[in-house]
Amino acid sequence: MQKLVLKVKGMHCASCSILIDKLLGKQAGVISIKTNYDYGIALDVLGVSQRMPVNSTIKIEFVAIQEGDFPFYCSVPCGEGIVDGHKRTHFDMVGNLHVRSAMSAME
Repeated sequence: MQKLVLKVKGMHCASCSILIDKLLGKQAGVISIKTNYDYGIALDVLGVSQRMPVNSTIKIEFVAIQEGDFPFYCSVPCGEGIVDGHKRTHFDMVGNLHVRSAMSAME
């Protein structure tokens, strides 16, 4: 079994501790998320919408049927804050899930 590690970019909220651990296997996926605030994560293209209660870890499973960059966002309004000297709001909490096959990840 090949291990594919996914990097999350574009999350600007310092208090948002979303961690996408790994995608397991070519046809099945698991996202493990731990957060210290009440959030939600939505990946529309994969049909994922999950509430993330404070101080909990959730797992989201999905089938990765194609490679690509899939946008995700926080689906629970969470306010604003200062990150790296810049004001960020709930609407800045977006990112991309990068799905690649194990073969292309090794190239």
